[in-house]
Amino acid sequence: MVLRLDELHIGIKAYLKGAFAFADIKDPKAILDIGFWRMVWPTLSHSIGELTHVTDRAIQAAQQYPDATIPHREIGEILKRTIDLLKPNGWLLIEDSGRHTGHENSPGPAQSVVDHMFIQMLHAKGLDPFISERLSKLLDETRAFAEINVKCERLILSTDQTAIGHDDGTRKFSNALRHTLEKIVRNSAGGDLEAAGLTKELREAWLDERQDPRFKTFHDFWFFWSCKQA
Repeated sequence: MVLRLDELHIGIKAYLKGAFAFADIKDPKAILDIGFWRMVWPTLSHSIGELTHVTDRAIQAAQQYPDATIPHREIGEILKRTIDLLKPNGWLLIEDSGRHTGHENSPGPAQSVVDHMFIQMLHAKGLDPFISERLSKLLDETRAFAEINVKCERLILSTDQTAIGHDDGTRKFSNALRHTLEKIVRNSAGGDLEAAGLTKELREAWLDERQDPRFKTFHDFWFFWSCKQA
């Protein structure tokens, strides 16, 4: 059985055509892997496993948040602490799944309800579902980088394989993200969503709609690669 994050890693690798990242990184000597979840960011986590010649030091830059949920009003401070750990000419890579879906969205009824519920739950916890859309501005305001690059890929999530794109790598990425979301809702949605109203019946309806090719949802996936000044 392929684990959820392993499948997502395989999808991202296919999308990147086997490359390590969008950044032009040659023979990296050290990788600092900082992993967060719940709408914050995983940094470099999808590539760590393959670089056996690279020193991997895993740290948690926000130890005061034991459940790894960081209010987004404090992202600036976390970003500063992360930059302090980055060597001159080093690269900061950030990946994040966004929440803006666009007018082309055609979700099913249960999908619409759960999405609204999820957004409201994040706001209630002090989290910003659209943090990726202003992250480049936050990076620029640090004045720490010689260059900041951003790419937003709009993925279509659907079982209708003809609708999700003609590029094989993009299709694999889209399916991997769809499977990831399905596994989260099926197995580990957690008490937060249940407290917000996610019932067993609504969960099952959401999963049924995910298998219905009539329904399509659009998800922005953001890549940031920024080189620290010398």
